[in-house]
Amino acid sequence: MLLRIATLLTAVSAAVLLLPACFGGGSNEASTEANALPTMTEPVTVTVVADEPTAPALAPRFKFLWPTSLELPPKCRPDVAKARVVGAVQAFNSGHTDSFAESFIETGGQLAPYDLGGRGFVGREAIEGFASERHEAGDGWTLTDLAPPLGEIGLPRETAYGAGLIVRQEAAQFRKPGGAKIVIDCASGLIRAWIGPPHGPPSK
Repeated sequence: MLLRIATLLTAVSAAVLLLPACFGGGSNEASTEANALPTMTEPVTVTVVADEPTAPALAPRFKFLWPTSLELPPKCRPDVAKARVVGAVQAFNSGHTDSFAESFIETGGQLAPYDLGGRGFVGREAIEGFASERHEAGDGWTLTDLAPPLGEIGLPRETAYGAGLIVRQEAAQFRKPGGAKIVIDCASGLIRAWIGPPHGPPSK
């Protein structure tokens, strides 16, 4: 009996000694392999920096001269017209020339700035071409005020707002205030015609 117990104890002791080798404990090589297990890659944040606007869309003391006593169609009301005009100027200054052109009605939209003569630029393609050229030159527009229509001319089809604008171009050290007449299409809320500002910086 004692011999059998001694033999059993010897077998158990041998098995215990083999456990670390079987499961990797006590092996420097196994520990190194465990430490070498692949780790998750940390996410990389990519920051896209947009072009700086050529000018602020609104002057610090911008004035929205409303309300008006006129009964205007919903898409020609002052708050809607303000959002449309301010958005167009922001697009012009930021070089988003497609968005600027899309502020105008799809067919027959007119932009006549800088005393260019004639009807200016008619249609979105021509308007976008002008905006691209002037953004490349560094032109910037800043609204100083926006005034609602004073009469019923054109209603209910369209109505005209008056805007004060400062045109600037740093490269030419050009800065000049002027005005613009902006006709809003009351069916779509888009710009039908934008006449002005009268003075622009020299061409690039």
